Amino acid sequence: MPRRIRHTVNLFSIWLDLAARSAEMYGASSEVIAKRTQRMATMGPNPVASDQREMKRMVQEKADAASESMEAMGASMAAAYQRAMIKGMDQIISNATSMMLGGKPGRMNLGIDLTEIATTSAKVAKAGMGPYHRRATSNAKRLRKGP
Repeated sequence: MPRRIRHTVNLFSIWLDLAARSAEMYGASSEVIAKRTQRMATMGPNPVASDQREMKRMVQEKADAASESMEAMGASMAAAYQRAMIKGMDQIISNATSMMLGGKPGRMNLGIDLTEIATTSAKVAKAGMGPYHRRATSNAKRLRKGP
C-alpha cells in the first residue's frame, strides 16, 4: 500500500473511532441524565442517603473528569511537540554533519503535513474525551441496575 494511502486510511480510522466513541458517550450521557433527572423528581425535598450519595457523585465526577481530561490532553500535546522537536534536531544534526564533511546543508523541513496535524488533533481529542467517556458509559451501566 503506498505511503499516502496508508496515512489517509490511518487518519480516517482515527477520526472514525473518535466519532464512534463520541456517539457512544452521547448516548450513555443522555441515558444517565434521564435516569438522574427522574431520580431527582421522585426523591422530593428529603432525599435518602443513597440519593444524596448519587448527587454528590454527580458533582465530583465532573470535576475529576475535567482534571483528568486536561492532564491527558496536555500529555498528548507534549508528546506531539516532543516528536516535532526530535525531527527538527535530527535535521539540524544531519545538516551540521554534512557541512563539517564539506557538503551542502540540506533543506530544513520538519515534515509536518496536514495529515500529521489532523492525526495528532484526533489523538489529543480522543485523550481528552477518554475520562468523560469512561464515566458516562460506566454510569449508564450502573444506573441500569437501579438504585
